[in-house]
Amino acid sequence: DGFVIGCLTPQGELDGHAMAPLLKAAEGCGLTLHRAIDVSRDLVETYRTASKLGFDTVLTSGGAGNCTAGKDTIGQLLKLRDCEGGPEVLIGAGVNARVIRAFREEFPQARAFHMSGKTEMESAMIFRRAGVPMGLPGLDEWHSQQTDELAVKTARQALDA
Repeated sequence: DGFVIGCLTPQGELDGHAMAPLLKAAEGCGLTLHRAIDVSRDLVETYRTASKLGFDTVLTSGGAGNCTAGKDTIGQLLKLRDCEGGPEVLIGAGVNARVIRAFREEFPQARAFHMSGKTEMESAMIFRRAGVPMGLPGLDEWHSQQTDELAVKTARQALDA
């Protein structure tokens, strides 16, 4: 029921021209700007442009490697959302129950979080032939990432608190 897209110009600004066909194709559906905002030149300006282009949600870490490191910028975007009626700020990158509680304490207006809840699982394979990668070089063939049910439950509890 929605699309997650985003294109930047070489100068680091939201590229409305490149996104025009995507925006047209997505008409009538929910529209989220992905973390392209986090590598844009000016996150506040990118957020405002996203609003003008019709995005209803912006997924962001606040321009940092994780949302905790980007919390000051996320706080600015939350204020813009509330003052200007901008898109929802979907806080992502490093989200877990502890992070949700910390954000909600500092920014009570924070209400949307994106998390994978992933944990690394050991492969059930006993025999392992070393030196035969099945994907990109350097990928570990003997582990996989899966969503952790307990991580999701505790995150939900943090949201409901």
